[in-house]
Amino acid sequence: MFYGRVDLNGGDYDTKSEGAVISGPIDSLDSGFRLAAQHYYTDGYYHNLYLNRDDTNRQDEYTFRAKWIFKPSDRLRIELIALQVNIDNGYDAYAIDNSRNTESDQPGIDSQHSTGVSIRAHYLPSDTVGFTAIATYAKSVIKYSYDGDWGNPVLWAPDAAVYQYSEIQDRDRTTKTLELRLGTESSQGFGWLVGFYGNQLDESLIDLSLATTTAWAPSRPCNDQSDNVINSGYRARNVALFGELDGELAADLALVRGPPR
Repeated sequence: MFYGRVDLNGGDYDTKSEGAVISGPIDSLDSGFRLAAQHYYTDGYYHNLYLNRDDTNRQDEYTFRAKWIFKPSDRLRIELIALQVNIDNGYDAYAIDNSRNTESDQPGIDSQHSTGVSIRAHYLPSDTVGFTAIATYAKSVIKYSYDGDWGNPVLWAPDAAVYQYSEIQDRDRTTKTLELRLGTESSQGFGWLVGFYGNQLDESLIDLSLATTTAWAPSRPCNDQSDNVINSGYRARNVALFGELDGELAADLALVRGPPR
């Protein structure tokens, strides 16, 4: 049976959202599917007085999800899931008077572009034993920045110095996992389970700090610029073997033996 739905919403500050879902069977392929998409946008609640803009703290977010189930027989079931997230938000929430009116000349960014895929297969080689394999992959590209001095040259001009400071961070993150399980399917009598789990995480970060101070002395101006760059990387691998044995010794007594918790 096919199913579909569409959602539309709107509000103040140019807020709007659209969403749609469709699902149903594909009998010729022994399959079923589900697709869902969602988009949300709003200008945000801040007004940038210096740039005369209302969207510097905007939210612009899009998500897409897909699921496909393949079941050619009672002994085999495969599930494939995919996820895509695109977040392109602004970041301009610092106000020197703690109001909703900002003065920054370098509005920031708060964005994330992520892709995730997982596949799960469950197979019954016999009536009492089942094998499960689960593999996942996820990658995120994240960018974050903000105007650290909260202002602009016109705002700071009456003072003895004009400050320009901004922070920019670029981060890449990738995760891969694999899990294999073999065990009994029946809930009666004694059961057993053995498995393997592996995980790898790779992450890199580039952090750029830009700072400029212009001081006006009676005789001559002085310009001081100080930039700082941090470039780092991180990798982690984890591997585990696990097992469990359980069963009913009596109507009100059970035995469970597995790894320590």
